[in-house]
Amino acid sequence: MSRLGAASSALAVLASVTIPAILAALVVGCPGEAEDPTSVPSCPAGMRWDGIQCSKLAGANKKSAAVPHLLEGADVSGTFAMAGVRADGTQYAGAASITTISATSAMAGPMYRVVASVGKNSFEGLALRDGDVLSVGWSDGGADFGVVSYLRQPDQSLDGVWFGAGAKTLGKELLVGGTPNMTGMWKITEGQDPSGAAYGGSVDVGLSEGVHRLRWHIGSQNLRGVGILGQSNGHPLLSVGFNQTGDFGVTQYRILSSGAKLEGKWAQFAEGTLEQGSETLTRQ
Repeated sequence: MSRLGAASSALAVLASVTIPAILAALVVGCPGEAEDPTSVPSCPAGMRWDGIQCSKLAGANKKSAAVPHLLEGADVSGTFAMAGVRADGTQYAGAASITTISATSAMAGPMYRVVASVGKNSFEGLALRDGDVLSVGWSDGGADFGVVSYLRQPDQSLDGVWFGAGAKTLGKELLVGGTPNMTGMWKITEGQDPSGAAYGGSVDVGLSEGVHRLRWHIGSQNLRGVGILGQSNGHPLLSVGFNQTGDFGVTQYRILSSGAKLEGKWAQFAEGTLEQGSETLTRQ
């Protein structure tokens, strides 16, 4: 997870591809691909598109306060020993270094760069902290990757913050529509890349083997992503890694012991095949 589509001039080092655009190209086999992805109907206030019609939101007559991304949390910068296990039971060990790109902003916690090695393989990632959750989007060496953190709101919309390679500020993306399990077709109602440029479009989200697969449609550009669903302060949070080319993945860590230990689950697309596992980082 040039970079993310025309909307992402914030990823200036990578041409001007918006992150959502890159994210769309990364997902394979999401539902709704045979339909026009940009034709998500607009629904009246208090209703949302369920893929067939505009349906009334539960509790639509009650205004609930928005759930914010949590700014406070432990600093996770440092050097860590890595121990993990793949879904087939094989174990691995390695090391990871986490450095701060930018401190806490008005939208979310700090932005980090992650460099990890397992044997002869190395990976580079970008991370966002949301309270006690660290979302990491990573690649096997490509430059067009990034990370998104979507927090589900009381009205079922998804409030996302993101950035890609080369960015030092965050972009934002609000999605409406979809289904309660965070799948289906979503409309981007408020998209803004790290440079402040606005964009729109849609996102198809599928669910396979417990992993969310995303495809962004922004104008003529598409991006793909892979996501893991967890919780931040009791609210559903979807961590997404995206990339335009090559292998990529996502890890969602739970921050423990004031940042001394990170325990997480990961998923990746390697040569088109979905792989999963779990991993623990221990501060050295």
